[in-house]
Amino acid sequence: MIPRVLSAWAVLGLVFLTEGAIGRSITPSNSIVASHRDPDIKVTFQEVISPPSLTSHQPQPINISSNPHLRNYPLNVKSYSGYITLPSISADNQRYKANVFFWFIEARESPRTAPLTVWLQGGPGAASSTQVVSGHNGPCIVQPDAKSTAPNPWSWNSVSNMLYIDQPVQIGFSYDDEPVNVGGKGAFSSQDPRRTVNTTAAAARVIKELLSAWFGEFGQYKRHSINIWSRSYGGHFAPAVANLLLPPSKGSIVTHIPRGCRKRDHKDSNFHIGINSVGIINGIVDLVIQAPSYPKFAINNTYGIKAISDEAATLAMQSITKPGNRGTNTSVNSVCAAAFGFCWANVYGVYEAISGRNPFDITHPLPDPPPPIYGQEFLNSERVREELGARINFTDTSGVVASGFIATGDFVRGYTHEISSLLDAGVKVALIYGDRDYRANWRGGEAISLALRHASHLSFAATSYTDISTNNSYIGGKVRQHENLSFSRVFQAGHEVPYYQPQTAYEIFARTLRGLNIATGAVDATPYGKNGYRKREEPTGGRSSVVDAKASY
Repeated sequence: MIPRVLSAWAVLGLVFLTEGAIGRSITPSNSIVASHRDPDIKVTFQEVISPPSLTSHQPQPINISSNPHLRNYPLNVKSYSGYITLPSISADNQRYKANVFFWFIEARESPRTAPLTVWLQGGPGAASSTQVVSGHNGPCIVQPDAKSTAPNPWSWNSVSNMLYIDQPVQIGFSYDDEPVNVGGKGAFSSQDPRRTVNTTAAAARVIKELLSAWFGEFGQYKRHSINIWSRSYGGHFAPAVANLLLPPSKGSIVTHIPRGCRKRDHKDSNFHIGINSVGIINGIVDLVIQAPSYPKFAINNTYGIKAISDEAATLAMQSITKPGNRGTNTSVNSVCAAAFGFCWANVYGVYEAISGRNPFDITHPLPDPPPPIYGQEFLNSERVREELGARINFTDTSGVVASGFIATGDFVRGYTHEISSLLDAGVKVALIYGDRDYRANWRGGEAISLALRHASHLSFAATSYTDISTNNSYIGGKVRQHENLSFSRVFQAGHEVPYYQPQTAYEIFARTLRGLNIATGAVDATPYGKNGYRKREEPTGGRSSVVDAKASY
């Protein structure tokens, strides 16, 4: 048996504040219990009944009684955070301990029966914990003072238990081996590129193993099937993880795993669980398919912004098909890395080099960094780290991790085959793209949706777009949906769709989990797809160039 250590803290019983309230005192309760699953696993936890580091600064109030979305929800939810420590295994090229940080938030309503969603931030090398406190999809929003919080009325834990994982190690609160103290500035991971994963396949195997350990300790939240949602490089992570978790009988496939690294030789290799849905927000899924969208979107978008010249766009398009630079040989890391480097510099990078605009929001000139980063300072405060049981300082993004993925050419390894396999296995797949994002723009996302070769791909392509009714007064975007596949273009949203359009993102998430049509959430998705509109349309026009002052963003 290979030893594993799991440390967990029951923390952050988030209080959703009524008008005038700022929280309650903290009364921790400490205990140590032995794991019923494995004697090598130890669980340490403490419970906190207040959001960490609420100060006397008055957070922005929400009147519960006047907000119908919050009216029937309890004010408190349970939360657990901690570490799952995986041992070094030389046979699998992991010669370091992986101390992976997780943060679990219970559903606001019926957590014992609510579904479970695993959130994996993209990057590669971006922390998931930020989502909990940034107002994107987590339960609270850190205020500009970086000390106080306010409730997020469109938190995804309204309909699902949420598990956030800082992966790979060296991002967020996750670290390898022992923390390194840096000149009195704090404790950090080693920054050694050899002590973290550098491919999507390796990352997926680590996530599978830690989920096996996590469910061993938190079995009350295990369901027949779970949801895997992600963003950006999650276009790689989410389908890879979902396929690895899905029972083989459901049609899952294993791809891109280097020879000699197929599995770990212990019982966790046999851990499988059903997948209800996979959600990808502004995802990089297949660079070869998405690359042509970059120069096109830079000069032809629904906001009337011409970010580069026609000549620059033409040169970028020519670079896509230049002989010897497409890098279709995914079996050789050096070839893949060279292909990515060429594409990044000569296709994608033209925009960043000369446009002067934010790559994550084409409507914002540089320097302009939305969304705000108050959550990063909040998570790095000593008190918050102490209450979360975090052993190191918080790192929102890691260049070390990103560089490793670039060096192996992982960026140009596409995951359309994996998504198609999930669809044919009956998994619901939601592709969601904010139409102000350049980095993973909606034109490229649409191309991905049409390139999927699942059983119903012709019917999906023949189905037209229709409005996404966010609420009775606002159209949040356009959606093409047939059966269990949906592609949504969200108006007035950049790379972080939930930040720009929280209610629209929430509705897409909730409707997907429930198997409802994305357009209205009023009918079952399967008959909706079979009886869908047949005429092809482009999802243009609508509200994309106008912000409705009365809308819920």
